[in-house]
Amino acid sequence: MSDVFAPECEAPHEDFAVDGTVGNGSPGSTRADDGGAFGLGDSIVLGLLYFWLTSSIVAMGVALGVGYLPEVPTGAHKFDYDGDFYANWDGQWYKDIARHGYFYKEHDYSSVAFFPAFPLAGRLVARITGLREEAALLVVANVFLAAAFALFSVYLRERFPDAPKDFRGYALLAMGILPTTFFFRMAYSESTFLICQILALLGIARRWPLAVVALVIGLGTATRPVGVALIPALLLYTKDQSATRGGYVLKSAMLVPLACWGVAAYMIYQAVAFGDPIAFARTQANWAARTAPSLGAKVVALATLEPFWTLYTPSAPGYWGKHTGPLDFPFSLRAADPFFFLGALGLIFLGFVKKWLSKYEAVSGACLLLIPYWTHGYEQHLTSMGRFAAAVVPVYPVLGRIAAAIPAPLVAALAAMSGFLLGAEAAFFVRWHTII
Repeated sequence: MSDVFAPECEAPHEDFAVDGTVGNGSPGSTRADDGGAFGLGDSIVLGLLYFWLTSSIVAMGVALGVGYLPEVPTGAHKFDYDGDFYANWDGQWYKDIARHGYFYKEHDYSSVAFFPAFPLAGRLVARITGLREEAALLVVANVFLAAAFALFSVYLRERFPDAPKDFRGYALLAMGILPTTFFFRMAYSESTFLICQILALLGIARRWPLAVVALVIGLGTATRPVGVALIPALLLYTKDQSATRGGYVLKSAMLVPLACWGVAAYMIYQAVAFGDPIAFARTQANWAARTAPSLGAKVVALATLEPFWTLYTPSAPGYWGKHTGPLDFPFSLRAADPFFFLGALGLIFLGFVKKWLSKYEAVSGACLLLIPYWTHGYEQHLTSMGRFAAAVVPVYPVLGRIAAAIPAPLVAALAAMSGFLLGAEAAFFVRWHTII
């Protein structure tokens, strides 16, 4: 049975050939001690440096928000709120899960909508350290983010050994200062999912056993439902590691369930606790701002980009200005969400066409964007698409390539603008302003 998860052949293919070529065939090595201007240890240090520098911007924004911005009265959910401003909005739900566990009400907002890996990690840290659950979640989010930066730096070094000068620094910088990445530093699950995604891509680049990559993806599905977007990359990797069609079919049939172990375990828990294995999916209807009259109507609306133009139509129910106060107006993510989404999708397409991204990176990036668009782009008027786009790892190597190709002063100006927005979004977030 173990042979099912072992490569049947080592034939070269277009993305990662066994002769040491990487990406589009440029000479390189997938060994940690080869290639690039930095060794493995230096790569880790470089990643941690970018984590610290960019997170300092968020910390300053939080300090300014808490010190100078008024807190906005809101009807958002608050559970045992004790000024835990870094756990606002969804963070309150994660805190409640970590403290009290899950609950499910068929026709009301329910915590089962939020997947378990992140809040359970927060509960564990709280039990070990004695921290309050919201503080433990903040620790978990930032520890995982620091690890994600270190791992991403290693990944960039190994995947792109012949990339232009400063490419890696620019890619790390982009992952740190894109405005919606402030969520990475809050009590949100984004950084946990980020490291699962990087680990899966690194595993494919290093030719890890198929079962190991599947297990990593399974952890991603325990973190966020969109973790299943990594499965197509696993199937491509499986195909490249299979000598025959029959072998590929057999391996896929065993690997796909393994790659879904996280969501499967969560479904079993819901079946036992609430008598409904898909309670997490059913409760989404309670969070929807609107419901499509039929499946066909939803398909047509999404295909014609109806959620985009109605977002900017003042008479439409989903008009972004109806949910934004005067002070929040220039910083509203509701207005910017479509641009982040389309921008990320365009970057994935550009990276694939230019052969900057492997097929594994391109397909996972596209699925990570299109799945949320399908599941709630219509129902939620594209809300949070900017946050989802920020957690798409393959976007950042493309941004790094672009930054390395344009004049440094222009990069500096764009980075300064993005850094300012990053801090501003964090400041408004901690005071409950409706920027999300």
